[in-house]
Amino acid sequence: MQNGQVGVDIQTSVKTALTSDAGLLLPDAAHADRLNVVTDLGTAIGSQGQTKIKVVIDALGNIITAYPVR
Repeated sequence: MQNGQVGVDIQTSVKTALTSDAGLLLPDAAHADRLNVVTDLGTAIGSQGQTKIKVVIDALGNIITAYPVR
């Protein structure tokens, strides 16, 4: 925590995104062996107020990356 700001627990956010019934599974146009999971977490998680998180996973279920999106 810095300057009184509360941070986001990225591990919890990713877990919530991957287990939520509201998550959208989308193909990754650039990589046939990956899926994008986009979930609106309902609370600001990004520095610009984004409430959605995008989690990129490979064919084995490994997390490649995760980041906030609009």
